[in-house]
Amino acid sequence: MSSRKFRSQWPIALLFVIATLTACNVAPQTQTALPPAALPVTSEYPLPTTLPASPGIAPAYPAITPPSPTIIEPTTPALPQSSGAILAFLKDGDIWLLDEPGGQPYPLSVTGDIISFAWAYHGERIAAFNGKSICFIHRDGSVRTACLELGLNETQAKIKRNILLSRDQRWIVLWNPAYLQAEDEIGWMIVALDGADIMYRINNPDEWGAGLSSDNEPGGFTGEPIFLADNQLIGTLSHRNSCSEDGCLFQLYQFDLAAKTFSPYPPTLAEGFSGGARLMLSADLRYLSNFNVFKTDCENAYSLIDTLDIQALSRQNHRLDQESVTDLDFKPGLVQAVLAREASCYQPVQPTWAATCGLVKDQESLPMQLWNIATGERKDIYPGLTPRWSPDGDWIAFQSCLVKDNTGSWTPAENIAVSVYLFKPETGELHLVSDGAAFQWRPKP
Repeated sequence: MSSRKFRSQWPIALLFVIATLTACNVAPQTQTALPPAALPVTSEYPLPTTLPASPGIAPAYPAITPPSPTIIEPTTPALPQSSGAILAFLKDGDIWLLDEPGGQPYPLSVTGDIISFAWAYHGERIAAFNGKSICFIHRDGSVRTACLELGLNETQAKIKRNILLSRDQRWIVLWNPAYLQAEDEIGWMIVALDGADIMYRINNPDEWGAGLSSDNEPGGFTGEPIFLADNQLIGTLSHRNSCSEDGCLFQLYQFDLAAKTFSPYPPTLAEGFSGGARLMLSADLRYLSNFNVFKTDCENAYSLIDTLDIQALSRQNHRLDQESVTDLDFKPGLVQAVLAREASCYQPVQPTWAATCGLVKDQESLPMQLWNIATGERKDIYPGLTPRWSPDGDWIAFQSCLVKDNTGSWTPAENIAVSVYLFKPETGELHLVSDGAAFQWRPKP
């Protein structure tokens, strides 16, 4: 009997929160700092002041009242001012920026505690999360705001959470990329940023209307969320009954932010996507893709990639035989994709270079591939993870452990830190950005 296997990865954001989580602190800019009284506590997108408990929230999670905002002036040496940042990434708990391929990256935050971040869709500010609080900062450091305390205890604050910001900047979703959570663990945290004083903490989506089992048995959990062009919140959900030792089968749902309920997405299609937890939205916001890996044994595996045309509500299915795809991204225009891959089964006598350098925990990392969707042709490039096309389609950012040898060629190495690289398929040009991870391209203005 076949088994299903899925592995996922995730991205970056720009901000920081001081240990007391009552204010933001950023690297200063070359401009003259304003006195604290002149700095705006909130920008044009106000933060909530009180977050009461919402229906469906367990009593263990009380209503949240953020502390009074305080602005603290930076005291670190002046750093280069960002004017055209194209890429942000995390390094040693801070957000770093890169202005151009081949340029010198520089830090923006100085707290050393940032876990995840997300660009706003206009590319002018970033939301950053440190485990307990969310703060905002403009990409040039010119505007700082008070931080929003989320009321998480020490145990909850240690859980890895990625951050997602709606296109209209009215909502933030924090989510756990580990797809099998403990029964009492929070999955999605949905926070209103428009003054509505709303926070939803979802640890079992069955309690929020999701029909994940035939008899509504508890045991559902959330996967990856994504906001569509109309700010509709979509996400992958699964249930413990849908899991085996190799992974879980996911279904696609939409969350109604007003009614506070889940329902299948899209409602007009009888069957869901391919069952994986990862979602990918095309640059033009029209196509939504999902993928999963299916295996019968180590020699017989295939990856199934489903792409939904959101406007026409039609689907295209792609099957890649003898491939275990761990991640993918579509080039703007949807004519080409880049695939990250791993060996279907691998039990090495000694750790691989990718495991030794910390790129993966196990398995063998294979060369990424450029995939011509129309012809099916695939071409090997460098080995790496989390490939992402730039908004203009010229560059691919990815993570790997590569060094340049004495011939000038880039090869895998086990004795360097995981780093961020930029690759230009048209010319074969490759740049090492810096050691770091969780990069994100600045959205195209």
